Amino acid sequence: MVYRRVFLLNFLGRARISCRRGLHMVRIPVRDAHWVRYDVRENGRPSEDHSRGDCGMAFPLREVTPGATQQLHVRINGDRAFEGIVYASADDPAAPYIVARSRILDVGSPHALTLAKSCLANCRRDHSKCKVESAPDPLLPTRVINCADPHHPYLFHTGNSQGQYLALSYVWGEPQPYRTVLSNISAYEDGMEPSLLSQTIRDAIHVTHALGYQYLWVDALCIIQDSDEDKKHELSRMHRVYRDAHLTIVAASAQRVSEGFLQDRADVPMMSGGRDIFAHDFMVPFICPSLPRVSSNDSNEQPPSLRQLGHLHISPLYACNNERGADWSYNYASEPVSTRGWCMQEHLMSSRALIFASHTLQYKCQTETRNIGEAFHTGYSPQLPNLFFRSDLAATLIKRIPYQRRRMHEAWLRVVSDYSKRTITYPSDKLVACSAIAQEFHSILRTEYLAGLWRNTLLSDLLWYHENYTRTEGARPATYRAPSWSWAAIDGRLRLLAISHQPTAEAGNAGVAVMEVIRCEVSLKNESLPFGEVTGASLVVRAPLIRCVLRRDGWAHEILLQRAWRSRSPSTGHSDDGEDSIEVDEAFHGDAYLDSIEDEECPRMWAALVSRHSLFDRIEGLVVVPQDPGAVVSDGGRIVYRRIGYFAFKSPIFQFGSLIRDMGMRGKLPTVEFEIV
Repeated sequence: MVYRRVFLLNFLGRARISCRRGLHMVRIPVRDAHWVRYDVRENGRPSEDHSRGDCGMAFPLREVTPGATQQLHVRINGDRAFEGIVYASADDPAAPYIVARSRILDVGSPHALTLAKSCLANCRRDHSKCKVESAPDPLLPTRVINCADPHHPYLFHTGNSQGQYLALSYVWGEPQPYRTVLSNISAYEDGMEPSLLSQTIRDAIHVTHALGYQYLWVDALCIIQDSDEDKKHELSRMHRVYRDAHLTIVAASAQRVSEGFLQDRADVPMMSGGRDIFAHDFMVPFICPSLPRVSSNDSNEQPPSLRQLGHLHISPLYACNNERGADWSYNYASEPVSTRGWCMQEHLMSSRALIFASHTLQYKCQTETRNIGEAFHTGYSPQLPNLFFRSDLAATLIKRIPYQRRRMHEAWLRVVSDYSKRTITYPSDKLVACSAIAQEFHSILRTEYLAGLWRNTLLSDLLWYHENYTRTEGARPATYRAPSWSWAAIDGRLRLLAISHQPTAEAGNAGVAVMEVIRCEVSLKNESLPFGEVTGASLVVRAPLIRCVLRRDGWAHEILLQRAWRSRSPSTGHSDDGEDSIEVDEAFHGDAYLDSIEDEECPRMWAALVSRHSLFDRIEGLVVVPQDPGAVVSDGGRIVYRRIGYFAFKSPIFQFGSLIRDMGMRGKLPTVEFEIV
């Protein structure tokens, strides 16, 4: 295997890598070389001299776009010391040998938007996952903005006509005085004065026209904001708006609608939390390879003194002397649009998106996410499985291949995890703001939606916990919006355990259900919106129910179970003994995570066992308390509880049998039927 290499002198000082051993050159394969790692390796892998540090550019060790982007990896005696992406300016002599380019900063320029059009065309032509089949254009939304003349846009009532349109995803961030209401809809259908519209909407109209499209959908203008009837109608169709859009314009960088998103980007943009990115990029000289020989009679390659001198830019991803190396790269989660609940489903349900990020202009589709103009892109961008956009095929595959069902269910759980990190202006919108994506998942999973959970996976869906509540984030909403067993009942970052394991009632599986669902019912605020607000819910189960005690352990708690089964009366479900009288087994303890800081002082807690896992050595369940401490038995003869947390015993699974023996049972724990609301 032949490699063409060039040499960079005095690299260490420029690279800002501190190292006691001297490194004096960097060996870099150029565009047409295969990759190799120049660290000390064993077991048949490439190896180098142990007496010195060595470094080299390698591909592909990290997933980046465009394809074949070169990366610089430095290793000292085999230890990871530095990693970075290599790029060059388009007009630099080094450009022919380097794949990635500098970022485009003038994101609203004609040049940038022309490149965006090219990306869209290439996607439709070359991406097998994204190709548009020969099908008719989708139905247009009820209303769209006609952008044929960007200086005179107007609201157009589509009348169920078909066509291509773009959609806008953005952060309101403030009231919009110029939005469609009953009193101005007729005037807006005649025309809108662009200067009165918010800057973000004006920018979106400009982009729509520049890309060659006529119609744009914007919620503030295409939904009658003071009409409950129109809102209800449009919410029922929201799952189609972004999915059917030919392209979604994402104003990712704008914190409020008045900011706009077409400003030139900074060389070192600031992200949320005051974190700057690309601040550590640096430049090194690059001696370009000599021109290839015309014939075999030509002399040897040109000496370095006669070759062109270019410059490479290095964008660090990691450096051994800086623990914050990961913060140097771009993170989509830091964008303002990634902090808002409504924007999540808009992003995920868009098969194609043009993202006006804080640092450059990006194009996202089901095949890839890339920066416009061949600038490098690395990092995580949330995306749904491609099967999500083929619901006709998905239903068939899920029915025939159980793995596909699990994969789609795990995709839903990751959606919920992402959603839990975001904020919503009105707490009552917690289920509404993800209703469109829930509706699309329902068409694939084909099971009943229960206030954020699914009937076919209800037990595993109960296994979630609040990762790190605080006195503000951990407070429960003042008014009811979901049952206590639903993740929608609280705010804050959640972890959903069902992503890694799923309890079933079948013996021999890693997860074996200990709890049995008797009945689960949800009352909807509006029957025509089955994925929207709920006014009540009831979950009736049969499961072991054991008194427990929680002790504070950092931000979490330690849970201990009551030793003797006699303390619980099967007819009442809990003892009237004071907490101090509980005899606990100090050897059998686990971790508990409360849903809200308000629940720390709850008396008489109970552990409701949900599942046991031989594979993970875990016993898991819910921490519950009586809904009304003064009422013992409900009208149906069952105890009514509410969830206040999650627990897990991570001790070896044989202790589960020890627990049964300690309680004087034979074979298994007795169960009791009770209700959780």
